[in-house]
Amino acid sequence: MRHLAAICLAISLGFGPGQVAAQPAPVPERRTVLSEDVDFYGGDLRAIFDTTFEACSAACLGDGACQAFTYNTRSGACFPKTGVTRRDPYAGARSAVVLETPARVVAEAATRQAELGFLRPSDFQAARAAAEGMALLYPVGDVTAGDYLRSAEASRAAGERADAAAFTGAAVVLTDAPELYLAYAEDLLAMPGYDDDRPSRALWAAVNGYLRAGDAALRASALMVMSQALEKAGRGDDTVPALRLAASLSPRE
Repeated sequence: MRHLAAICLAISLGFGPGQVAAQPAPVPERRTVLSEDVDFYGGDLRAIFDTTFEACSAACLGDGACQAFTYNTRSGACFPKTGVTRRDPYAGARSAVVLETPARVVAEAATRQAELGFLRPSDFQAARAAAEGMALLYPVGDVTAGDYLRSAEASRAAGERADAAAFTGAAVVLTDAPELYLAYAEDLLAMPGYDDDRPSRALWAAVNGYLRAGDAALRASALMVMSQALEKAGRGDDTVPALRLAASLSPRE
């Protein structure tokens, strides 16, 4: 399944469960927005040959001068770039723009993580892996986040929650917005049928929403979604502290 492949990619880059070395920060300082069959022409920092997409992405994210990259799936060549000067159609190319996480989010993430002390360390590792994997799971076209959200709303109205989740996921990739992580989690939980991985994915999305949320009301909303995901994941005991924390963040009359 594509979502599992995306998370495995993030884990392979060092952001996932089972990591033995120092734990990564709750949220990455840099993230990618991926486009398929598009070449970012020019601005090459260097060329890396006989490599993989995963290694190409890691090389760019690890270089502060790299603001984008193109990976040629046909030749296995990677081109980290100073930026995007031109976008050309090119079958087999995978290109990504690198975006910086807002300084406030990075600075507050450790505090937000500590507030969620009822969760397991593996929950945070998986949440970061899921956030890193969103770009691969939902490559974006020449479409705005607003366009994706309008399509998501239309899909919800039609009862197509899987389509709504896909459109909202693309909007998450473009914005990294906490409220959209929550909408994405709600779409996952509302899909018909049984999928034992879906509650976990919704939990990771809700955790990412909480870690990025700047105000108490939004954090309380994230905890409510988190509690639903925990219940569906068979972790009912963890819903109690989640709901208590949500109540403490909600305004009292």
